[in-house]
Amino acid sequence: GSLPCNFEFIAYVLESVTKQKTYLAHSSILTDAGWKIQVVPLITPPEHVNSQTSEVKFLPMFTKLHIFNATAYQGILYLDSDIMVLGSISELFTKYVTKMQ
Repeated sequence: GSLPCNFEFIAYVLESVTKQKTYLAHSSILTDAGWKIQVVPLITPPEHVNSQTSEVKFLPMFTKLHIFNATAYQGILYLDSDIMVLGSISELFTKYVTKMQ
C-alpha cells in the first residue's frame, strides 16, 4: 500500500571510503537503485574514549552522529549495515510517522 509520507534512501559514506578502488562500482549500484550518497567526514571520538576502547573497529562509530544533521527530514529510520530486514517495515511509517507530525 501507499505510505503517508515520502521517503529517501541515503547512504552515509566516509570520505576515506570514496578513495577506495571499489567505491565507484559500489556507489553506482546504490545510485542506480535510487539511493543518495552523502559523503561525511570521520568524527573522531574524544580522547578518553580512544584510550578506553580496545576494539579499534568501534572508534569510527561516532561518525554515525552525522545522522542528527539531517534536519531537512521530519523523521529518520536508521538501519545500520549489519541489519537485515526480514519483513515489511511499513508500519513504522504508517503508525509512527503520523504521530511525529
